[in-house]
Amino acid sequence: MLITVFCFIQEKSPLSTAATVESIFGSSFYGVGRGLSGLFGGFLIDKLGTIQAFRIIAATAIVVGIVYGIATEVNQIF
Repeated sequence: MLITVFCFIQEKSPLSTAATVESIFGSSFYGVGRGLSGLFGGFLIDKLGTIQAFRIIAATAIVVGIVYGIATEVNQIF
């Protein structure tokens, strides 16, 4: 996936800003995404326990997958 994202950035952004866009993506994906997910996951496990936290995270993943599928289909129609 990461190689595809970086190829997409190279293709779609101007050559003078490609490195900046790649840096923004990398810091967002690794820093914010992984950092905040670990933090919120830890808080969720602390408050609800592992089983309940896993169920909530799984339900969230299913909802996000459904929304992504719908958005992809709507995008293909238009």
